[in-house]
Amino acid sequence: MSKLLPIAVLLAAHVSAHAAITVEHLWSFSGDINDSVGSLNLTNGSAVTMNSETTAGRVTDGYASFPGTAQYQGLWQAAPTTTTILNDNYGVEFWIRLPDYATTTKYSLFLANKGNSALSIAYNDGGAGFAVSANNVDYIITNLGKLTDANWHSFAVVRDNGIMRAFLDGIELDYSANTYARILATNTDAFNVHLGCNGSGNNPLMGDMDEIRYFSFAPGAFETTDLYQVPETSTYALACGLLSLGGVWMVRRRRCLK
Repeated sequence: MSKLLPIAVLLAAHVSAHAAITVEHLWSFSGDINDSVGSLNLTNGSAVTMNSETTAGRVTDGYASFPGTAQYQGLWQAAPTTTTILNDNYGVEFWIRLPDYATTTKYSLFLANKGNSALSIAYNDGGAGFAVSANNVDYIITNLGKLTDANWHSFAVVRDNGIMRAFLDGIELDYSANTYARILATNTDAFNVHLGCNGSGNNPLMGDMDEIRYFSFAPGAFETTDLYQVPETSTYALACGLLSLGGVWMVRRRRCLK
C-alpha cells in the first residue's frame, strides 16, 4: 500500500495551483477601485458602485457594478503612466456577471491603450459573444463563447509564446485565428486602462466585474491551473485515472504474492 503514496502525491500536486504567474496589476474592488498590486489606480467616471456578497467560486466578496446607461459610466486611470506592458507571455483575467446576458448591445469590458497599440476585450457585439482585438488590425477574434445565464463566470485571454488563447470558466475556447505576431508593443508611451467602457467612454457595461488581473509568466510556463476557475472534470479525470492505476498495481501485486 505504501507504493501508492507517490500516486497520492502526484494527485495533490495537480490539484494545487501551478503558481507560475506573476500578477502585475489587480483590481479586486474590495472597498475601493485601486490597483492593489501595481500603480494603475482608477477614477470612477460615473455611477459605478462597490458592492459585496459571498458567492461560491469567486476570489473575493467585493465587486464593481456598472449601470451601463450613459457614456463614461466606467473606470479608468486619471492620468496615463509609463508602465511597460508586455507584448507576449501575459494574460488578462476577470469575473463577469451580466443580468442581460442575451443582449446584442456591445459592452466594453477591458481596454489597454499604449501608444498605437491597444488590447480590447468586449462582449456581445451584435450577439457574437466575447471578442478580443488588438489595434483592430493585428487580429479580431469574435464568437468566443456566449453566456447562457446571469451567474458569475470567469473569462481569460492569454498570450503564450506567440499563441493567443481564450478561456471561459476555465475551458479553452476553440477558434482558428490565434497565431498573430503582435499584441501590444513594449514601449514607454503613455499607457491607460479602461474598465467597463472604451477609451471614448462608449459601450458602457451593464453588469458586474470582479478580480480583474493582468499577469505575466515565463515563456511556456503558463498552465490552465493558473486560472481562477479550472474545469473540475480535469482533476476528476486525473483522479480516476490514478486510482485505476493504483487498482491495477494492487491486482498485479496480489497475483505476484500467490
